[in-house]
Amino acid sequence: MNSTSSLNTARARARARALPLAFPGVLARRSPSKSLLGEAALYSTWIDHADQALCIVQLEPDQHGRMDDFRFVHSDTTVDPHKKLEGLSGKAVLALDPGLASYLVERFAEVAETGASARFKYESRNRWIDVRACRVGDGSRQLAVVIQNVTRQIQIREQEKAETARVTSESARKNIFMATMAHELRNAMGPISNALEILRCSHPGSPALPMAKRQLAHMTHLVGELLDVGRIVNDQIALRPTRAALQQQIVDAVEAWTPAARGRGHEVTVDMPQTLLWANLDPLRFQQVLGNLLNNAIKYTPTGGLITLQLRQCGREAQLCISDNGVGIEPPHLEGIFDLFRQVRRDQSQDGLGIGLSLVRRLIELHGGTVRAHSPGPGRGTTFELRLPTVR
Repeated sequence: MNSTSSLNTARARARARALPLAFPGVLARRSPSKSLLGEAALYSTWIDHADQALCIVQLEPDQHGRMDDFRFVHSDTTVDPHKKLEGLSGKAVLALDPGLASYLVERFAEVAETGASARFKYESRNRWIDVRACRVGDGSRQLAVVIQNVTRQIQIREQEKAETARVTSESARKNIFMATMAHELRNAMGPISNALEILRCSHPGSPALPMAKRQLAHMTHLVGELLDVGRIVNDQIALRPTRAALQQQIVDAVEAWTPAARGRGHEVTVDMPQTLLWANLDPLRFQQVLGNLLNNAIKYTPTGGLITLQLRQCGREAQLCISDNGVGIEPPHLEGIFDLFRQVRRDQSQDGLGIGLSLVRRLIELHGGTVRAHSPGPGRGTTFELRLPTVR
């Protein structure tokens, strides 16, 4: 049972017996006295408006020795600058708010009996109150109590939860849409590829064919990235790891991407140790990682740039740094570039979807490694540092 339902139940049980216990003289009256009404109004004002208060309360037993009520003994005016508690000194709370008093007495009695401090929240008059209580001295019925209004904090938390749920729902719908679109586009790639092959055979000299094939390859790459998004989000990327030499993986990637680099006038250099470094990795997925990073270096480096791959052994890990002297990244954006659909380097033409680096990070994490980006700033190049555990 939560604190609110417990509080409501306690209020219902205590309402009939509250006045006789706290104010025996009231039993003979049909209605509360003006004094009691004034005290209740003061108490209500405090509950409705006080944001924080420190007070000393004393538990009061009934005729059977059971703790049934508590009184305000002292309030700290430095914490209660508006003296909201001042007029309540010596007053029993059971008569002022029966259900709340019964609920608090139950919690306070545990503190008095065990000596263990307690902290809890309760709802009263549409306000949430945070209560901290500790016993004053051994065997004492007096407690030091700090009361703080946390309604606003709880409201903000609930709003944040609602906003998170909304964003999660929208993200799920977006992912379903993109996965569906990617599958539909992939289904169209086959007939288009077949049509281009037929045109190549019937019109071998057509100048439009090379351009069409390049665009088809580009679209196929984008569709593949969209499909990978669905696998990333749904954690469906499966690796087929095998023991592989990192030097060979780097050589294969450089050979595959050298034509694109030369097309931009870039120089690609490789610095690797002669002793082979081995790792358990999925060769296909690792080539995808290297390909994305090399493609970024080629694309974001002005014509005639330098791209360097450096492999080193660092303890039980292999460190691979892929560096360029290109456009660079502002330091505050370095971590964000690994977010899905994030494109921070907008000064260059963008022909991707902001998926590649997010895929790089996920694939490296699945291999038990890490990836970080470093850049001194715009115009000063970028380095991507991969770390992977090595095996013998």
